[in-house]
Amino acid sequence: MPESAPGHPRGDARASAAVPAAEGARDTRPGATAPPGSQQGDPASAQPGGATAPEGQRSGPVSTPPSARPSDPANAPPSDPANAPPSDPANAPPGGAAPPEGQPRRPPGAQPMPRALSAVAVLLTVGSAATDVACFTRLGSVFASVMTSNIVFLGLAAAQHSGRLAERAAIAVAAYVIGVAGASRLAGAGRRPGHQDAAHWSAWIAGALITEVVLLAVFTIGWQITGARPEGGAQLFLLAVAAMAMGLQSGVVAVMGLAGVSTTYLTGTLTSLVGSVASPGHGHADNNRRRVAALCALAAGAGLSGLLLATAQAAVPAVPLVMLLAVLAVGFIWLRPAGPAPEAARP
Repeated sequence: MPESAPGHPRGDARASAAVPAAEGARDTRPGATAPPGSQQGDPASAQPGGATAPEGQRSGPVSTPPSARPSDPANAPPSDPANAPPSDPANAPPGGAAPPEGQPRRPPGAQPMPRALSAVAVLLTVGSAATDVACFTRLGSVFASVMTSNIVFLGLAAAQHSGRLAERAAIAVAAYVIGVAGASRLAGAGRRPGHQDAAHWSAWIAGALITEVVLLAVFTIGWQITGARPEGGAQLFLLAVAAMAMGLQSGVVAVMGLAGVSTTYLTGTLTSLVGSVASPGHGHADNNRRRVAALCALAAGAGLSGLLLATAQAAVPAVPLVMLLAVLAVGFIWLRPAGPAPEAARP
Protein backbone atom coordinates (compact mmCIF):
# COMPACT_ATOMS: atom_id res chain seq x y z
CA MET A 1 0.00 0.00 0.00
CA PRO A 2 1.53 3.36 -0.82
CA GLU A 3 2.65 5.61 2.04
CA SER A 4 0.15 8.21 2.99
CA ALA A 5 0.97 11.70 1.90
CA PRO A 6 1.32 14.54 4.32
CA GLY A 7 -1.98 15.92 5.37
CA HIS A 8 -3.69 12.53 5.06
CA PRO A 9 -5.66 11.73 8.22
CA ARG A 10 -4.02 8.32 8.69
CA GLY A 11 -0.47 9.70 8.17
CA ASP A 12 -1.02 12.60 10.58
CA ALA A 13 -2.17 10.22 13.31
CA ARG A 14 0.99 8.07 13.00
CA ALA A 15 3.24 11.14 13.10
CA SER A 16 1.51 12.65 16.12
CA ALA A 17 1.80 9.33 18.00
CA ALA A 18 5.52 8.96 17.30
CA VAL A 19 6.53 12.39 18.57
CA PRO A 20 5.34 12.02 22.18
CA ALA A 21 6.86 8.54 22.42
CA ALA A 22 10.26 9.83 21.34
CA GLU A 23 10.03 12.81 23.64
CA GLY A 24 9.03 10.65 26.58
CA ALA A 25 11.99 8.34 26.07
CA ARG A 26 14.77 10.91 25.61
CA ASP A 27 13.54 14.20 27.09
CA THR A 28 16.54 15.64 28.92
CA ARG A 29 15.35 19.19 29.24
CA PRO A 30 15.72 20.69 32.77
CA GLY A 31 12.55 20.25 34.77
CA ALA A 32 10.93 17.94 32.21
CA THR A 33 8.91 15.06 33.63
CA ALA A 34 8.51 11.71 32.05
CA PRO A 35 5.04 10.57 31.10
CA PRO A 36 3.51 7.75 33.12
CA GLY A 37 4.93 4.35 32.26
CA SER A 38 8.04 5.70 30.55
CA GLN A 39 11.58 5.14 31.89
CA GLN A 40 13.89 8.10 31.88
CA GLY A 41 17.63 7.61 31.41
CA ASP A 42 19.85 8.12 34.45
CA PRO A 43 22.70 10.56 33.66
CA ALA A 44 24.86 8.86 36.30
CA SER A 45 24.56 5.54 34.47
CA ALA A 46 25.18 6.98 31.00
CA GLN A 47 28.27 5.83 29.17
CA PRO A 48 31.20 8.21 28.71
CA GLY A 49 30.67 10.64 25.89
CA GLY A 50 26.90 10.60 26.32
CA ALA A 51 26.42 7.19 24.67
CA THR A 52 23.46 5.12 25.76
CA ALA A 53 23.91 1.86 27.62
CA PRO A 54 23.98 -1.25 25.46
CA GLU A 55 20.77 -3.16 25.01
CA GLY A 56 20.17 -5.62 27.82
CA GLN A 57 21.90 -3.53 30.48
CA ARG A 58 20.01 -1.44 32.94
CA SER A 59 20.20 2.24 32.26
CA GLY A 60 17.94 3.30 35.12
CA PRO A 61 18.99 4.25 38.66
CA VAL A 62 20.80 1.51 40.61
CA SER A 63 19.37 0.65 44.01
CA THR A 64 21.73 1.27 46.95
CA PRO A 65 21.72 -0.74 50.19
CA PRO A 66 20.17 1.20 53.09
CA SER A 67 23.47 1.23 55.02
CA ALA A 68 25.29 2.87 52.08
CA ARG A 69 22.66 5.51 51.34
CA PRO A 70 23.56 9.05 52.43
CA SER A 71 21.55 10.39 55.29
CA ASP A 72 18.88 12.90 54.40
CA PRO A 73 19.08 15.95 56.71
CA ALA A 74 15.41 16.66 56.00
CA ASN A 75 14.40 13.24 57.41
CA ALA A 76 16.83 13.27 60.39
CA PRO A 77 15.14 13.42 63.81
CA PRO A 78 15.25 16.97 65.19
CA SER A 79 17.71 17.57 68.04
CA ASP A 80 16.47 19.03 71.30
CA PRO A 81 18.67 22.00 72.34
CA ALA A 82 17.13 21.95 75.81
CA ASN A 83 18.52 18.46 76.50
CA ALA A 84 21.98 19.15 75.08
CA PRO A 85 24.70 19.40 77.75
CA PRO A 86 25.81 22.99 78.24
CA SER A 87 29.29 23.86 77.12
CA ASP A 88 31.46 25.95 79.44
CA PRO A 89 34.24 27.73 77.50
CA ALA A 90 35.89 28.93 80.72
CA ASN A 91 36.41 25.36 81.92
CA ALA A 92 37.49 23.90 78.60
CA PRO A 93 41.16 23.00 78.32
CA PRO A 94 43.33 24.48 75.55
CA GLY A 95 42.03 23.49 72.14
CA GLY A 96 38.35 23.81 73.07
CA ALA A 97 37.87 20.22 74.21
CA ALA A 98 35.69 19.54 77.22
CA PRO A 99 37.50 18.76 80.51
CA PRO A 100 37.85 15.05 81.29
CA GLU A 101 35.22 13.47 83.47
CA GLY A 102 36.05 13.82 87.16
CA GLN A 103 38.38 16.80 86.69
CA PRO A 104 37.30 19.72 88.87
CA ARG A 105 36.29 22.93 87.18
CA ARG A 106 37.85 26.22 88.17
CA PRO A 107 36.16 29.61 88.04
CA PRO A 108 36.42 31.64 84.85
CA GLY A 109 39.60 33.65 84.57
CA ALA A 110 41.49 31.54 87.11
CA GLN A 111 45.26 31.88 87.07
CA PRO A 112 47.44 28.82 86.58
CA MET A 113 47.60 26.53 89.62
CA PRO A 114 51.41 26.78 90.20
CA ARG A 115 51.23 30.56 90.51
CA ALA A 116 48.46 30.42 93.13
CA LEU A 117 50.29 27.75 95.13
CA SER A 118 53.46 29.85 95.09
CA ALA A 119 51.49 32.81 96.43
CA VAL A 120 50.14 30.62 99.25
CA ALA A 121 53.64 29.42 100.15
CA VAL A 122 55.05 32.96 100.22
CA LEU A 123 52.21 34.44 102.29
CA LEU A 124 52.24 31.66 104.89
CA THR A 125 56.03 31.78 105.19
CA VAL A 126 56.03 35.53 105.84
CA GLY A 127 53.46 35.00 108.59
CA SER A 128 55.30 32.12 110.27
CA ALA A 129 58.62 34.01 110.22
CA ALA A 130 57.03 37.05 111.87
CA THR A 131 55.45 34.81 114.53
CA ASP A 132 58.75 33.06 115.29
CA VAL A 133 60.54 36.39 115.78
CA ALA A 134 57.81 37.59 118.16
CA CYS A 135 57.91 34.37 120.18
CA PHE A 136 61.69 34.16 120.40
CA THR A 137 62.12 37.78 121.49
CA ARG A 138 59.09 38.17 123.80
CA LEU A 139 57.87 34.68 124.81
CA GLY A 140 60.85 32.95 126.38
CA SER A 141 63.47 32.46 123.64
CA VAL A 142 61.70 29.55 121.92
CA PHE A 143 60.05 29.25 118.51
CA ALA A 144 56.41 28.77 117.57
CA SER A 145 57.08 26.70 114.43
CA VAL A 146 60.70 25.48 114.39
CA MET A 147 60.37 22.31 116.43
CA THR A 148 63.89 21.16 115.61
CA SER A 149 65.28 24.10 117.60
CA ASN A 150 62.78 23.60 120.43
CA ILE A 151 63.78 19.97 120.84
CA VAL A 152 67.41 21.10 120.91
CA PHE A 153 66.42 23.58 123.64
CA LEU A 154 64.94 20.72 125.65
CA GLY A 155 68.30 18.97 125.59
CA LEU A 156 70.09 22.19 126.41
CA ALA A 157 67.71 22.87 129.32
CA ALA A 158 68.39 19.43 130.73
CA ALA A 159 72.12 19.99 130.52
CA GLN A 160 71.90 23.43 132.12
CA HIS A 161 69.19 22.49 134.63
CA SER A 162 67.08 25.33 133.29
CA GLY A 163 63.47 24.68 134.25
CA ARG A 164 62.28 27.89 132.61
CA LEU A 165 63.70 27.00 129.19
CA ALA A 166 62.50 23.40 129.46
CA GLU A 167 58.97 24.53 130.37
CA ARG A 168 58.65 26.84 127.42
CA ALA A 169 60.20 24.46 124.93
CA ALA A 170 57.93 21.64 126.09
CA ILE A 171 54.81 23.82 125.84
CA ALA A 172 55.74 24.91 122.33
CA VAL A 173 56.35 21.33 121.15
CA ALA A 174 53.13 20.00 122.73
CA ALA A 175 50.95 22.79 121.33
CA TYR A 176 52.52 22.38 117.88
CA VAL A 177 51.80 18.64 117.90
CA ILE A 178 48.17 19.27 118.84
CA GLY A 179 47.84 21.77 116.00
CA VAL A 180 49.33 19.41 113.40
CA ALA A 181 47.09 16.55 114.54
CA GLY A 182 43.98 18.72 114.38
CA ALA A 183 44.84 20.07 110.93
CA SER A 184 45.61 16.62 109.56
CA ARG A 185 42.23 15.28 110.71
CA LEU A 186 40.26 18.36 109.69
CA ALA A 187 41.93 19.38 106.42
CA GLY A 188 42.38 15.78 105.25
CA ALA A 189 38.74 14.86 105.79
CA GLY A 190 37.68 16.09 102.36
CA ARG A 191 40.43 14.47 100.30
CA ARG A 192 39.31 12.07 97.57
CA PRO A 193 41.69 9.61 95.97
CA GLY A 194 42.57 10.44 92.37
CA HIS A 195 41.59 14.13 92.60
CA GLN A 196 44.87 15.97 92.77
CA ASP A 197 43.44 19.46 92.29
CA ALA A 198 40.83 18.86 94.98
CA ALA A 199 43.65 18.26 97.48
CA HIS A 200 44.90 21.83 97.01
CA TRP A 201 41.72 23.35 98.40
CA SER A 202 38.51 22.16 99.99
CA ALA A 203 35.99 23.27 102.58
CA TRP A 204 37.92 21.30 105.19
CA ILE A 205 41.19 23.04 104.34
CA ALA A 206 39.45 26.40 104.52
CA GLY A 207 37.97 25.40 107.89
CA ALA A 208 41.41 24.55 109.27
CA LEU A 209 42.82 27.90 108.10
CA ILE A 210 39.86 29.75 109.59
CA THR A 211 40.60 28.00 112.89
CA GLU A 212 44.15 29.32 112.63
CA VAL A 213 42.73 32.81 112.03
CA VAL A 214 40.81 32.50 115.30
CA LEU A 215 43.95 31.42 117.16
CA LEU A 216 45.97 34.30 115.72
CA ALA A 217 43.19 36.73 116.64
CA VAL A 218 43.36 35.47 120.24
CA PHE A 219 47.15 35.89 120.13
CA THR A 220 46.74 39.46 118.85
CA ILE A 221 44.30 40.35 121.62
CA GLY A 222 46.59 38.91 124.28
CA TRP A 223 49.57 40.73 122.77
CA GLN A 224 47.71 44.02 122.95
CA ILE A 225 46.46 43.47 126.49
CA THR A 226 49.96 42.73 127.81
CA GLY A 227 51.53 45.66 125.99
CA ALA A 228 53.64 43.41 123.73
CA ARG A 229 55.61 42.22 126.81
CA PRO A 230 53.74 39.30 128.37
CA GLU A 231 55.06 37.64 131.53
CA GLY A 232 54.27 34.57 133.62
CA GLY A 233 51.10 32.71 132.75
CA ALA A 234 50.17 35.12 129.97
CA GLN A 235 53.48 34.41 128.29
CA LEU A 236 52.95 30.65 128.45
CA PHE A 237 49.38 31.01 127.18
CA LEU A 238 50.35 33.15 124.19
CA LEU A 239 53.23 30.79 123.37
CA ALA A 240 50.85 27.82 123.35
CA VAL A 241 48.35 29.67 121.13
CA ALA A 242 51.05 30.72 118.65
CA ALA A 243 52.61 27.24 118.48
CA MET A 244 49.20 25.62 117.97
CA ALA A 245 48.44 28.05 115.13
CA MET A 246 51.74 27.21 113.45
CA GLY A 247 51.01 23.50 113.87
CA LEU A 248 47.66 23.97 112.15
CA GLN A 249 49.41 25.80 109.33
CA SER A 250 52.02 23.07 108.88
CA GLY A 251 49.34 20.36 108.79
CA VAL A 252 47.31 22.24 106.20
CA VAL A 253 50.34 22.79 103.96
CA ALA A 254 51.11 19.05 104.11
CA VAL A 255 47.54 18.24 103.01
CA MET A 256 47.58 20.86 100.24
CA GLY A 257 50.51 19.09 98.58
CA LEU A 258 53.01 21.91 98.07
CA ALA A 259 55.77 19.77 96.59
CA GLY A 260 59.08 20.17 98.41
CA VAL A 261 57.95 23.34 100.24
CA SER A 262 57.24 24.01 103.89
CA THR A 263 56.11 27.31 105.34
CA THR A 264 57.36 26.73 108.91
CA TYR A 265 60.51 24.58 108.80
CA LEU A 266 62.57 25.61 105.80
CA THR A 267 65.57 23.33 106.20
CA GLY A 268 63.81 20.65 104.14
CA THR A 269 62.89 23.24 101.52
CA LEU A 270 66.51 24.35 101.25
CA THR A 271 67.64 20.72 100.99
CA SER A 272 65.15 19.99 98.19
CA LEU A 273 66.21 23.10 96.29
CA VAL A 274 69.92 22.34 96.48
CA GLY A 275 69.37 18.70 95.51
CA SER A 276 67.30 19.71 92.52
CA VAL A 277 69.81 22.27 91.31
CA ALA A 278 72.73 19.87 91.81
CA SER A 279 70.96 17.21 89.72
CA PRO A 280 69.68 18.93 86.55
CA GLY A 281 66.68 17.26 85.00
CA HIS A 282 65.47 15.75 88.27
CA GLY A 283 63.56 18.79 89.53
CA HIS A 284 60.58 20.78 88.32
CA ALA A 285 61.16 24.45 87.51
CA ASP A 286 57.91 25.57 89.18
CA ASN A 287 58.83 23.76 92.41
CA ASN A 288 62.29 25.31 92.45
CA ARG A 289 60.92 28.80 91.93
CA ARG A 290 58.45 28.20 94.76
CA ARG A 291 61.26 27.05 97.06
CA VAL A 292 63.35 30.11 96.31
CA ALA A 293 60.33 32.35 96.90
CA ALA A 294 59.62 30.66 100.26
CA LEU A 295 63.21 31.08 101.45
CA CYS A 296 63.16 34.76 100.49
CA ALA A 297 59.80 35.17 102.23
CA LEU A 298 61.27 33.68 105.41
CA ALA A 299 63.95 36.36 105.57
CA ALA A 300 61.48 39.09 104.60
CA GLY A 301 58.96 38.10 107.27
CA ALA A 302 61.63 37.96 109.97
CA GLY A 303 63.00 41.33 108.93
CA LEU A 304 59.54 42.91 108.91
CA SER A 305 58.74 41.56 112.36
CA GLY A 306 62.04 42.79 113.76
CA LEU A 307 61.45 46.23 112.29
CA LEU A 308 57.99 46.41 113.84
CA LEU A 309 59.32 45.29 117.23
CA ALA A 310 61.64 48.29 117.16
CA THR A 311 59.14 50.82 115.85
CA ALA A 312 55.52 49.59 116.34
CA GLN A 313 55.33 46.60 118.70
CA ALA A 314 51.55 46.48 118.70
CA ALA A 315 51.49 45.78 114.96
CA VAL A 316 53.64 42.62 115.09
CA PRO A 317 50.73 40.09 115.41
CA ALA A 318 48.98 41.80 112.48
CA VAL A 319 51.59 40.44 110.06
CA PRO A 320 50.67 36.70 110.29
CA LEU A 321 46.98 37.55 110.59
CA VAL A 322 46.92 39.62 107.40
CA MET A 323 49.00 37.01 105.53
CA LEU A 324 46.56 34.26 106.51
CA LEU A 325 43.53 36.28 105.42
CA ALA A 326 45.25 36.82 102.06
CA VAL A 327 45.80 33.05 101.76
CA LEU A 328 42.09 32.45 102.33
CA ALA A 329 41.29 34.93 99.56
CA VAL A 330 43.70 33.18 97.16
CA GLY A 331 42.22 29.81 98.04
CA PHE A 332 38.60 30.81 97.53
CA ILE A 333 39.32 32.65 94.27
CA TRP A 334 42.02 30.58 92.54
CA LEU A 335 42.22 27.16 94.20
CA ARG A 336 38.61 26.32 94.96
CA PRO A 337 37.19 23.77 92.49
CA ALA A 338 33.88 24.87 90.96
CA GLY A 339 32.45 21.34 91.10
CA PRO A 340 30.59 19.34 88.42
CA ALA A 341 28.71 21.02 85.63
CA PRO A 342 25.01 21.72 86.39
CA GLU A 343 22.44 19.46 84.80
CA ALA A 344 20.50 20.85 81.87
CA ALA A 345 17.03 22.09 82.64
CA ARG A 346 14.26 19.95 81.29
CA PRO A 347 10.93 21.37 80.11
